[in-house]
Amino acid sequence: MSLRLNRHVLEQTRYDSGLLGQLGFVVHPYPDAGHYKVEIYRHDKLQQALLIDVNASSGDSQLSIDLAATEHKRPPQDPCCCDDDSGSNYKSRQLAKGGYALFYVGSGSGGYHVKSYALDPDSKQDSFDSTRLNRGDLFGITLIRPGHYHVTNTPKKRHGKISVEAVSASKTPYQPPEALQIEVDTLTDNNKAVTLTQAQGMVFHASQDDRILIELDADTIKKQQPEENRKTARWSKHRRK
Repeated sequence: MSLRLNRHVLEQTRYDSGLLGQLGFVVHPYPDAGHYKVEIYRHDKLQQALLIDVNASSGDSQLSIDLAATEHKRPPQDPCCCDDDSGSNYKSRQLAKGGYALFYVGSGSGGYHVKSYALDPDSKQDSFDSTRLNRGDLFGITLIRPGHYHVTNTPKKRHGKISVEAVSASKTPYQPPEALQIEVDTLTDNNKAVTLTQAQGMVFHASQDDRILIELDADTIKKQQPEENRKTARWSKHRRK
């Protein structure tokens, strides 16, 4: 399990708010009381679903929901099997009115997105789709690999740059700095690169119909590749003994 986790994390070069993996998360607010269904998709295929009960008088202020967990109810596999969409057959999580749900991926190779909507037809709260983030929604990411990255708000074609500096060896344990807070609307081609250190988080504050894509620069990948090959060769040689 640990080896697979490290591979997914360390080999990743592309991060997408609409296609979550282990290093990212999305936060969505629930300002209005009511019952909300949450649908979990992986590679655009519905995997699981659950119910969030937003209560004005009780519940946690934040829910953390692992999209890769198997505890949620799977949708019916039989096309003849009907679901009345009332939410009565789904596991329910309690959330205080005005609270937040944090969606993350605890294991595996990722590829998840989330949809959420009120079951009350008279509800005024807009439906949520993590492939299109709106005001109040957050996308958080932790970049492990040092190097240069390109960041794009894909629906609006706005771009930016990120530079992740390697951490120097030290006798004292490394403590990443606090996460940087970035307004998505401030992304422009003219901005200087945002500078981070390894494992320092970034939180993007969405505006309207936003989707954040972060990609490791091709030149950075080429520079890192020889070292990765040497590590693989040494590991293979050790295994043959």
